[in-house]
Amino acid sequence: MVEDQDLALPVEHHAVADVFRARTRWVVASHMNPDADTLGSAIALKVLLRKLGHEVVHVCPDPVPQALRFLGGTDEVRTSLEGLQDWALATCDAADIRRFGADWAARMAAFRPLVVVDHHISNQAFGTDNLIMADAAATGEVVFRLFRHLGVQLDREAADALYAAISTDTGSFRYEGTRPHTHLMAARLIEAGVSVSPLNQALYEETPARALRIQAAALGRMRVALGGRVALASVSRAMLSEAGADDEDCEGIVEQLRSIQGVDTSVFMRELAAGGWKVSFRSKGLVDVNSVARIWDGGGHVRASGCTVSEGPAVLEERFLEHIGLQLDGVPVA
Repeated sequence: MVEDQDLALPVEHHAVADVFRARTRWVVASHMNPDADTLGSAIALKVLLRKLGHEVVHVCPDPVPQALRFLGGTDEVRTSLEGLQDWALATCDAADIRRFGADWAARMAAFRPLVVVDHHISNQAFGTDNLIMADAAATGEVVFRLFRHLGVQLDREAADALYAAISTDTGSFRYEGTRPHTHLMAARLIEAGVSVSPLNQALYEETPARALRIQAAALGRMRVALGGRVALASVSRAMLSEAGADDEDCEGIVEQLRSIQGVDTSVFMRELAAGGWKVSFRSKGLVDVNSVARIWDGGGHVRASGCTVSEGPAVLEERFLEHIGLQLDGVPVA
């Protein structure tokens, strides 16, 4: 039976937790194209550090998506690192410093200390101090454990942020990373003030019409391959323009592809405004998509990973299918 003691921060991470007590000025950073886990975990970490008496600034290379601006604290997020070079830095939910873009990555690497707070199995521990729990369902789980270890009380802002982080990264508690302690954390967050119905409505039931248009366009052109076991789709800049949609409106398409009956693995490619393509992979369990993403210098999780590539679907879809097909046919991952 899961108990409150199972929500503690593992002893091997206690030394990193002590770093958060030692410095008094902190930058907490969310990665590019921020989702609810990177934003929620950073908002909560900001709250924790302020309750310890520290000065904290929350930064992100990109603006907060409209769909997540209901979270308390998002109005404080800065899109600049100017004037912060002498501060300590903590990154939230980034497996690679490149998730902040080339310009930010080069500048962030010089911060001391640089604390990495994450849950991706592909994380290469790029910080001076690393709090990486690859068995956590979300980075929000890691920050929740920090609150308990440091003896800081959750408030409504932090509880809402952590609930959003954990709920979204577990697929509303549907994915295999969801454990008994995940539900206990959710219970403790509700006790701390989360209003479940309004928060879930804001997360899952407030889709802009433009997002449905681009989703319909992508799904209307989807391709099913390898005997119905793989679904692929892509969105070009022209398609986004025609739908009047933004990049954030493509969220969820890769999961919709995976939900097709008989499909194990989905691949979604989105053309980037600056050039190149963002690729998202999802699997129901037969394929280790992290191993596929690594071939293109990406990574993430066994069932959810991504990468950025220079070539488009016409060139790369067949190569993705080649590597996915080997695993579907039982060839072990190298």
